[in-house]
Amino acid sequence: MWVSYQTLLIWAAWLQVPDIDEQAHSLGRHIVQELDKEGDSDYILNDGALHDYTGFDLVWIASLVPNKEEILERIYQTNRDATVAIRSVDGIHQLLYEPVDATKFSKVACEEVGRTIADTFTINSNMYYTFKQ
Repeated sequence: MWVSYQTLLIWAAWLQVPDIDEQAHSLGRHIVQELDKEGDSDYILNDGALHDYTGFDLVWIASLVPNKEEILERIYQTNRDATVAIRSVDGIHQLLYEPVDATKFSKVACEEVGRTIADTFTINSNMYYTFKQ
């Protein structure tokens, strides 16, 4: 799984959501079908590390995804023009979720280009990456 329900907030564009967890896929697919009556978006049962990211401007990786490095490498292999947003947590919110260890991404030819920081109103933070050309 590389994206979670947070991505549904980006509804102005076509959405494709691979999810490796069968139960999450089933529930997520139902939500996408209810929100996207035209059927323009897909919810796919697939490991994000095997997915083809060709044609996507933004790829959002959820904080609970275990194999972020492999997914980042796959994005690099299939779409070097993509911007990748990776959800994480800061400060006290680390009691709820494990923060992302960005040092694991050093093997992939990417660089951090931005970051949001959680505050008292926001649990998650985001790290943004682009690939070195």
